[in-house]
Amino acid sequence: MPVDTYLKRKDLSRYEMVAIGDLQIHVAPALGRWAERVVVDAERVLLFWRRFDVQVAHRHLPT
Repeated sequence: MPVDTYLKRKDLSRYEMVAIGDLQIHVAPALGRWAERVVVDAERVLLFWRRFDVQVAHRHLPT
C-alpha cells in the first residue's frame, strides 16, 4: 500500500478523510469501489511515532 506523507500543494478534495484521534488518513475514492470492508487501527508506539494497520476485504465481483 503506498503511503505519502508529503501533502503540500496536493489536491486532496477527492479523498475521504478519516480521523482517529489526531491521526488523519486520506482514503482514495477507488477504494470504496473495490473494497467490501476497510478496518483501520492506530496506536501510539512512542511519544512521536504511531503505528497503524489497515485491513481491506476485497469485494467479490460477479463473474
